[in-house]
Amino acid sequence: MPNVVIYGESSVDKAAVINLIAGQKKAWTSSDILGRIFRHRRYEVTIEGTQYNLWDTAGLDDRNEGAVPLAQAENDLKEFIRQMASSGGISLLLYCIRPTRVRRALKWNHDIFYAAICRKKVPVVLVITGLEYQPVNMETWWVDNERVLAKHGMRFDAHVCATTLDTSHPTIQERLNRSQSSLRGLITTYCRLPPWRVDESLSALAWPMVDGILRSGLQLDRAAPRTVIVCDMAALGVELVPGITPSWKKFTGTIHDQQYKFIRVDTLTLQTTSKLESIGDLLIFYTAASSDTGIAAEDVKALQSFYAIAGGQLCPLIVVVRGCDSQQAAERCWSDVVAYHGDIKAIPTFVPGSHGPNAAPEKYLMEMVGRYCLDQVEVRSPKLPKALKAGRHLFAEANTGMRSLFARNHQESFCLVSETDFSSHKDIKQAAR
Repeated sequence: MPNVVIYGESSVDKAAVINLIAGQKKAWTSSDILGRIFRHRRYEVTIEGTQYNLWDTAGLDDRNEGAVPLAQAENDLKEFIRQMASSGGISLLLYCIRPTRVRRALKWNHDIFYAAICRKKVPVVLVITGLEYQPVNMETWWVDNERVLAKHGMRFDAHVCATTLDTSHPTIQERLNRSQSSLRGLITTYCRLPPWRVDESLSALAWPMVDGILRSGLQLDRAAPRTVIVCDMAALGVELVPGITPSWKKFTGTIHDQQYKFIRVDTLTLQTTSKLESIGDLLIFYTAASSDTGIAAEDVKALQSFYAIAGGQLCPLIVVVRGCDSQQAAERCWSDVVAYHGDIKAIPTFVPGSHGPNAAPEKYLMEMVGRYCLDQVEVRSPKLPKALKAGRHLFAEANTGMRSLFARNHQESFCLVSETDFSSHKDIKQAAR
């Protein structure tokens, strides 16, 4: 049964959204989850004959900064991830907000669920409620605010401008019906795809960033370069940034004032390496496709190896398909791969095979790099860097490791990497106290 996680500030009536989707009163707002950000409640709903789990989670708001009981939050996070792991993973995120200006808590909730927990591996839909009296039509709110949200690093796979107000007024009732139809349609569409499989050890990876937000908030560290690991099976030589040549191995460049370190993985590395020394914040895999056979079997095999050795399960992956002339064509090629390899979660895009009006995809790809690359953050808590440093030391001794969560305070950079459940290691837990 697909899992849909619904999150947002504590002041947003997420229960009303669940009831709208269900078409009946199933959920209610209860004081037993208020103030406990990862406390959750599951509701089963049926849409067009298919059952779904809707998970209502408690939210964080501005007045929670520094006031959330951290030990309880960590335990609730572990239980939430355990539930997701045991029930098949996460198919979709619904981020519910009110039509308001961008505040700190709006960004905090988004970063906690989409980036820290779900590693930007799960599609996210923004649901703006309370638009029953929006002038002209509900969609005008999105037109006016999309750029503002993107400026603050909040981009979404889809959005629904909605109302949950059930009234006899014909205009509002029509908006209510449209809201329900849009939400159900998006849930049905995104849940057809394989879910992102969650491992219980994810809590050890997610907690340091969550801890920093709950203590005092986190800021992006623009000075620290992001690491992008590229596997170029199609030998494209596409210029991600000016100066990259077809024979490059390592390269540092800038996209929109943010520095990136690009590392190239070749076929020999895929065949002889069990894991990479470098840890990426984003993976990019280039391949080619033909109109007859799609993506070649050998490229799919190489992608599986790249996904495994580069930690693709916990790192965003962009698959660039050469030979497709549209995004829709790339998605069709990728769907053929997903049909047999649903464990690989990726965002497909395209590079046209010949010159033409769509034959310069570098700008679009650069935008994708900026959106999907995991962020490094400044840690303002004096205690958190100690936990991160302990995690880095432990990783150096570990036999396996899949991903990293980078953080930086004003003096030193630290890194926590884990495939193992670090909760049993006292040095990390004590450092975070």
